[in-house]
Amino acid sequence: MSKIQPDKVRDLIQHVRENADALAKKGVDKDALDAHIAKLETEIKKSEPDHSAISDTLAAIETTVGEAEENMMSKGVLQLLNQIFGTGVPNP
Repeated sequence: MSKIQPDKVRDLIQHVRENADALAKKGVDKDALDAHIAKLETEIKKSEPDHSAISDTLAAIETTVGEAEENMMSKGVLQLLNQIFGTGVPNP
């Protein structure tokens, strides 16, 4: 797996924070999502972030939003995750 890009992780954190209420209305477990984002924030602030821990937390976010996948695409969360993981299509 390629190295995690901190700027993209920060973008995801900001995006999820800005859209948390809308995501919750679409069926995402807001408490779980908040906990995952808090973990990411803590890790990304370290001088040497643990990329494995970040990757695991990103995967947990992907699982959390996966149940409402169609709605999440419209909110951009999965697009940002795909960019971080290098598995998705770029933004239009």
